[in-house]
Amino acid sequence: MSIRYLLALLAVVGLTFGMYAQNVVASQEITVNNDTRYELFAGGEDQVVLYRDEPGSVMLEAYSPRMDKVWERDLSLDKGRPKPIGAVTSDGEITVFYTYRKDRGLHLKLQRYSARGNLTDSLTVAELDGDFQVTDWVLTFDPTNRYAIFSRHRDANAHLLMAVEVATGRLLYQVSLKPEFATPLNNDLNPIHVDELGAVYVWTQDNNRRSKLNEHVLRLTRLSLEGESTTTTIDLAGILVYSLTLANDYVNNRVVMAGYTAEDPDEASGSLVISLPYSLEGDATVYMAPFSEAMILAVDQKSRKVEGIRDLQALNVHFTRNGTTLIIGEQRKETIRTVGNRGSYFGGSLKTDYLYEDIILSSIGPKGEGAWQEVLPKKQFSQDDAAAFSSYFLAESPRQLRLIYNDEVRSGGTVSEYTLTGAGEIERHSLMNTEYKDLWLRLGAGVQLDGSTVVIPSERRNRLKLVRVSF
Repeated sequence: MSIRYLLALLAVVGLTFGMYAQNVVASQEITVNNDTRYELFAGGEDQVVLYRDEPGSVMLEAYSPRMDKVWERDLSLDKGRPKPIGAVTSDGEITVFYTYRKDRGLHLKLQRYSARGNLTDSLTVAELDGDFQVTDWVLTFDPTNRYAIFSRHRDANAHLLMAVEVATGRLLYQVSLKPEFATPLNNDLNPIHVDELGAVYVWTQDNNRRSKLNEHVLRLTRLSLEGESTTTTIDLAGILVYSLTLANDYVNNRVVMAGYTAEDPDEASGSLVISLPYSLEGDATVYMAPFSEAMILAVDQKSRKVEGIRDLQALNVHFTRNGTTLIIGEQRKETIRTVGNRGSYFGGSLKTDYLYEDIILSSIGPKGEGAWQEVLPKKQFSQDDAAAFSSYFLAESPRQLRLIYNDEVRSGGTVSEYTLTGAGEIERHSLMNTEYKDLWLRLGAGVQLDGSTVVIPSERRNRLKLVRVSF
């Protein structure tokens, strides 16, 4: 390939990218408002669908693989203070959920559109009454997008839950679920977890503190699509939990809670895997693996005491066919500080700093064997942006995992990735450079279209672009 041809190719693509990215294409700019809420979905016919919720307007837009807009629809919702809740794509169709008021009642409704943007269905799912007559629902879907789960706190310790079958709009249940313990794991009852069968999981802890650690227990409740709940109690006496998340190992038919333990409440000291059969019957198996001194020093070489890792959150869990559990965590720190003259009448202004640092990989075998840890260096700093451009985007394929991230939170920086194979091989690549392109990739809002393609939005000063990367 000649240098002239290569330069021409880069000009057509419109971005500079590394040898590991096959193609990078960006859409034209889309104007959004400060209060615009948007989501991306993998649509039919290899399209990506942009859902935009703005005051007085809800829009759907579809973009082709070349990131050309192929159609757009301004949704006509019912009168009576309609409030959009969210949308989902399933089998190429787009379903939008919203509430509206009619005859003094609150109704939950859906509208369905084809892959080409044609309205195919519009139906009222239910009239909401009693505790369920609210509009601020959190919408969660199962991994296959067959079931929509609407959740909300009734009070500090209770969930309101509704399940809807996406394809038919059938309301499956309305349940008020109140776990027994009053001390929730994450200081509230969100987020819920939904498995491939549409079952909802809620978990709480009691006595997860050193003064009562001998009484530490965890309670896990699962709510089936029939609205029936099953609860199991797990004895964690002597184990201080630092961070925990839940995942389903479908190959080995089990429910796994994975994260980190602690010796000091302010530091994670090792990995933790709690495994239960999917039935939730029988005893849980608990495996722990301490962090090595070398790994702790790799995270903080200036540490005088080699004891643990601060600000570590368990984010993702993956499994191999033999039942090995891989935990992906990240250091996340948020600091609020006063800027300006504290002695003045107004006392200065408050600024929030976000520091998202190293990614931590830790693995434990199906019987607690073969534990290993790895540090993937990263350092992202931003201010007053809710960390929208920090962290990583996780893309999955049968052969490997890709963790895509901004090297720095700024325009003109490098976008890199770590790739991880099933054999544990790790490589770091420079994926693209955004210099002179004014791209600010919001990694957390991206979507994976297939095993080799992702679309990540870039947002800067009310200008939105959709960036499609094919590996």
